[in-house]
Amino acid sequence: WLLALARDPGVLESNRRRAVTSAVRAGARVSDLVALYNATVDYQLKDAVIAALIQIDTREATDKLITIARADESITARKKAIAALGRSADPRVKKELEAMTEKR
Repeated sequence: WLLALARDPGVLESNRRRAVTSAVRAGARVSDLVALYNATVDYQLKDAVIAALIQIDTREATDKLITIARADESITARKKAIAALGRSADPRVKKELEAMTEKR
């Protein structure tokens, strides 16, 4: 129900963000957060989901951050994902970031 609250555009932005954070603490699945990210055009909500994915730090969360860093339509979201990935010790992430910089 927390993610449903986060999806509701009638709810104050701060409460939507808090709902995402609370959902993560309650054990929300990464797949549900990814679905929320993919279903919204609201940058503030996308930002909250990116922050949640950074916190979760699983392979699935990292995969979504890589996808965002590669091709999200929002340059701000891409930058945030890249910054988060830059702090990762995962060798796979380092390789992905290097490939992204070579393309530019």
